[in-house]
Amino acid sequence: MSRRRGRRPSKWPDPHERRFEPARKGPDFEQWWEETGFRELRQLLLWRWDPIGVADIAFPWAENEYDQYARAIAEELYDRTRAAELTAHLESLELHAVNPREGDDGRARLREVAELLVAWYDESRAHHREFGPRDPRPPDLR
Repeated sequence: MSRRRGRRPSKWPDPHERRFEPARKGPDFEQWWEETGFRELRQLLLWRWDPIGVADIAFPWAENEYDQYARAIAEELYDRTRAAELTAHLESLELHAVNPREGDDGRARLREVAELLVAWYDESRAHHREFGPRDPRPPDLR
């Protein structure tokens, strides 16, 4: 494997490589992912992480902009990744795949996003176990 100048090796799989196939987790994870997890994480990645700044200028057309990273991030959370490790993962994605916008405040922002994702994951899984999938419709349309 050749190394490009300025790129650090990463322990996370490259989502752009065709051979990347997410590992299957337990049935409770898979059910949560299908019913709730993917939809919620998609929103968090777009509205809180958004390293290229498409949320405000291209919504709703860009709502799937970070979908290719969602499963790997969820699996890291399933494996009990700490916020510091997830910060490094997000930083790696930004450096190698996403090309973040100019003037970004960098690691402090990534740390905040990672802490949010860790807290969200635990809360979302607990809510799903107790109450089932969340209804995505606004309360007045339920």
